Amino acid sequence: MEVNADLDLLKKKIEQTISNFQKWKSEDKRKTTFVKTYGGLVSGLTTILIGLSSYLPDNVKGFSIAALISSASLTVVQTWDNLFNHKRLWLIEAEALAGFYELRGDLLHLEASGTIDQNAINICYERYKQIYRTWNSAWSELRNPE
Repeated sequence: MEVNADLDLLKKKIEQTISNFQKWKSEDKRKTTFVKTYGGLVSGLTTILIGLSSYLPDNVKGFSIAALISSASLTVVQTWDNLFNHKRLWLIEAEALAGFYELRGDLLHLEASGTIDQNAINICYERYKQIYRTWNSAWSELRNPE
């Protein structure tokens, strides 16, 4: 069954999808940056705290306790990142976003050239759905690797 896609609706869908993917990509990039930065800072801090605790008398445990807490917090953040894999999400969102940008550009080009017809609109709509399917497949694979 052939679908006769509406040009204005398709353009709106593409713009909304681009907006959503930009937001998701930005959020996952921010989370990835946080995890990597936090990991480096807390690892360094933990090492410093352990080193400092060796210079203190045995009855002063403050630096040792702080080292344990910072190390435990790092474990929690790393586990959270392993569960959600924000870096991989960021990358698959960037790939999809590039596809939607390309589709939007091609559609604008077809409009500007005056060569757009129902068949071209249908082809663009199929490309839109394929980009979404590819993204969804990568997302599903990331969430359920079995």
